[in-house]
Amino acid sequence: GGVINFTEDIGCALSPNPAAPRCNFRDALFGKVDPFLRWDPAVAPAPPRGHVGNPLVEHRVVGSPNGTNFFRVVGPNAGGPGNNTAFTDLFSIQGKIAGRAKTALTLGARPSPVERGNSVGLSGKLTSYGKPLAGKQVILLKKSKGATRFTPLAGGKLTTGGKGGFILRGVKPRANTVYRARFAGEGPSEPAQPTGLRAASSPPELVKVVR
Repeated sequence: GGVINFTEDIGCALSPNPAAPRCNFRDALFGKVDPFLRWDPAVAPAPPRGHVGNPLVEHRVVGSPNGTNFFRVVGPNAGGPGNNTAFTDLFSIQGKIAGRAKTALTLGARPSPVERGNSVGLSGKLTSYGKPLAGKQVILLKKSKGATRFTPLAGGKLTTGGKGGFILRGVKPRANTVYRARFAGEGPSEPAQPTGLRAASSPPELVKVVR
């Protein structure tokens, strides 16, 4: 009694037929068990190198999308006779870090071409293995005609929405201007096994200005 079990099967079953299509490991990334928890780096000891934790040691964690990082049950005698709350912030977790997650960034401009003096909207989407990434900061850059490098666009620090999208309206290009979106990524927690999301840049988007 008092045990909670939950199982979700993701992916495909292996077939004894050698000619059958192989399973795609990326299918496992579309389950509900994400983002993954990992040991809280502010609490000693550190996890084994290259792993999110040690399943033999209960430890505080980080990674909850709600910022809770604890488990709590409230109900009559949930924590024992006369105690209506059961609570813990210690977890037993295991997992080996495979590397940074692949990210992709797109950017589009509408309308293009645009008449001189009129504005365009720059919009795009940030994804990881096809899944939208919300709450991430994207930087918009520009390179005007004759310029040798991209520079930050005024007001171009944007946060992705719930579907990974972002948009900046009211941009007025000077002459023909090339725009690009950049995601800085989330840096490694340890040099040998980098974690987090890879940096990404969108392909350049040219906005043609006509008279």
